[in-house]
Amino acid sequence: MRDKDGIIFDPIAPRAGERLIAKCTLVGLTDNDKRS
Repeated sequence: MRDKDGIIFDPIAPRAGERLIAKCTLVGLTDNDKRS
């Protein structure tokens, strides 16, 4: 299922979901830093 922001959320494996979201956030921040 997806939450209101469109992020895939699996209540059975919340830790795996948190890791994926954290990884995407870190990658996004890194890409933004490289651009600026």
